[in-house]
Amino acid sequence: MAKGQDRDARMGAAQEMYEMPFRPAIELKTAGIWGLGAVSAGVMSAWSAMPTAPFYWMGAAAVAMGLQQAAQGWQQYRKNAGLSGRSLWFFKPEELRQRLQEVDRRYQQERLWLGRGFEWGQKEAQRVYEIRKRGIDQVLPDTGEPGSPWLHGVSESEADISIAKGEEAGHTIIYGTTGAGKTRTFDLLIKQKVRRGECVFIVDPKGDQDLRASAQSACIEAGVPERFKYFHPAHADRSVRLDVMANFSRVTELASRVASLMPSEGGGDSFQAFCWMALNHVCQAQVEAGMRVSLKTLRRYIEGGPDELVEQAVEVHLDRLSKSWRQRHAHRLEKAKDRDKRINVLIGLYESLPEGRRSTAVDGIISMHRHERTHFQKMVVGLLPVLNMLTSEPLGSLLSPGYQDAGDIHGRPILNSAKAVEQGYVVYIGLDSLTDGTVGSAIGSMILSDLTAVAGTIYNYQKGENPRVSVFVDEAAEVINRPMIQLLNKGRGAGFKLYVATQTFPDLIERMGSKEAAAQVAGNCNNVIALRLVDQETQQLISDKLGKTVIRQIMHTQGTTAMGSDRDVTNWSGNYGERLIEAEAELFPPELFGKLPNLQFIMNTAGGRMYKGRVPIITSDVQPKIEDVTWRRIP
Repeated sequence: MAKGQDRDARMGAAQEMYEMPFRPAIELKTAGIWGLGAVSAGVMSAWSAMPTAPFYWMGAAAVAMGLQQAAQGWQQYRKNAGLSGRSLWFFKPEELRQRLQEVDRRYQQERLWLGRGFEWGQKEAQRVYEIRKRGIDQVLPDTGEPGSPWLHGVSESEADISIAKGEEAGHTIIYGTTGAGKTRTFDLLIKQKVRRGECVFIVDPKGDQDLRASAQSACIEAGVPERFKYFHPAHADRSVRLDVMANFSRVTELASRVASLMPSEGGGDSFQAFCWMALNHVCQAQVEAGMRVSLKTLRRYIEGGPDELVEQAVEVHLDRLSKSWRQRHAHRLEKAKDRDKRINVLIGLYESLPEGRRSTAVDGIISMHRHERTHFQKMVVGLLPVLNMLTSEPLGSLLSPGYQDAGDIHGRPILNSAKAVEQGYVVYIGLDSLTDGTVGSAIGSMILSDLTAVAGTIYNYQKGENPRVSVFVDEAAEVINRPMIQLLNKGRGAGFKLYVATQTFPDLIERMGSKEAAAQVAGNCNNVIALRLVDQETQQLISDKLGKTVIRQIMHTQGTTAMGSDRDVTNWSGNYGERLIEAEAELFPPELFGKLPNLQFIMNTAGGRMYKGRVPIITSDVQPKIEDVTWRRIP
């Protein structure tokens, strides 16, 4: 008896482990037959001369069985109907506000809401295997919808998907092909950030007006329209002016910020190193002289020569050592009738100082001044086009604003990253890469480098609670650079959270120059959101990250054996058997990433949990235009 119970328990466990939940709802047909039986019993009881009691009992039994079968069939029908997918999901801003409050109240903490869906595990992977083995057409007719909507129907229910602050701080990378829903995903996340009062930077190479309108409307809906700041080279008259050289921890960062924009191929590295040195000499000398470093001043002193800068740097340094040096050497300065002679006198006075009273910044700019001019111009030939394109109008006034200007003709305020973080602004930065990809990429890299410098300053010197800063980078393969990898590495300690969107992993490889460098970018993003993907390498990369699971299969065996002679053909035996086996398989097969419908995603969180979800489309009655951008004085 005990052995029999143990065998039954094992069989029940095997049936529970292995199921085929999606099949035709044959119970509905059975329920219909039982219904006909009940009707027939009623008719016979009315028209037959036989006693009615047996017919009543038969009819009641048929009704009971029919209801039971109908309930089971309806449940199976609804399960199958779920495979037809879900229609696009629209949300009003007020509904979003209520949903966020519900989620935060449920978890008793602030959460980042990502939509609705379900946790993906072995059961869902098993069901996907069974459906693909049978063919979806055996369960559900073709709906004509793009992608494979049935992927969201392998679970009977869905719930809110959200992540905690700790997971959010691990940065997020979003993969998705064109039109898969990256912009709508950014829209959902940005609106939450604005409502929480966070500082938001949006770096958009394409200059997508939908994304701009989304950020602007989020500020209006939150009652803080003045927090929205707009930058776009194609709309220079409506754009704030960004000082991309304002923030740095060490002066050498400024030289690296510009030198990294130079193309470096083959033997060009020596030229790039020389250009970095020249840029560093100019930057160090400007800081020594108390001047603001800008792209315009860099171009002036690199292209036109550093004579003026040498004069100013030496004079400031001598002033710092002694205020009376001009009186003591007035006769020598008066004899110097032109600038060249005056500079030589100043250099002579400086070099007469003891070694301990000299400055490496002044030494560097003097060395650059003495460099043979023709050779110098040949060495910086790769740098001049970069400086030229970033200082030509309208970019010149946008990226190198003059703080001493009497007034900008368009009334455009001056902004820098540190001020934006301090004031909690929502800064949309369109790069207009469709018009000029090279310039757009350069601007984006400069801005990301500036943000990295701000994060470094906060990380090293911030006292008290860090600011909350979210940086959204769309089409990251066009702007990502080494400083951004540093921001991914250390930004968490400064309160920075990055959301990086790209179409494919090979795009990152091409931008960074190697697969290892691209892996640094992806590896520093603990949260991965994958929308529809068409690139096989990216599909395989994410599938491998999700890991493996166990798929259960039924193995059928059969055979026959002849045991008699040629004269006795009836003596034979046969066998048939079924065996439950397990095999390792991908938790989410890579080819299915190419079949995800629009606005549906697979997510792997920093905590190691995997979700299948869908993103709502946030609709708003507020449709702001670029012309609605109003300038308010930036303190």
